[in-house]
Amino acid sequence: MRALAASVGLRGALGRYREDGVRGLKAPDIVVEPAVREVAAVLVRPGPRVSVWGAWRVVVSVGGQGDTGDGSVVVLGLDEGPSMRVHAAEPLVVRQGGDG
Repeated sequence: MRALAASVGLRGALGRYREDGVRGLKAPDIVVEPAVREVAAVLVRPGPRVSVWGAWRVVVSVGGQGDTGDGSVVVLGLDEGPSMRVHAAEPLVVRQGGDG
């Protein structure tokens, strides 16, 4: 690295590059932990995992029941266990991909 920097006239900038540039580089085999976020049930689509009953479950289907008198309801079909019926505005903890 030093030889390359010297050959293009960046001898003084080499230290700064190491501090600024190398810090942001990642090896391609490093797996980034899936982002966990809280969203309204109405925004959940099939594919991500939701935290329910103390475990992560994959959402396999999403349906709705419209206005039930006390607000719209979302029905989430899960990979394990019964479907989950929640109010559309109910916050759910969701993460993309990863092992549960």
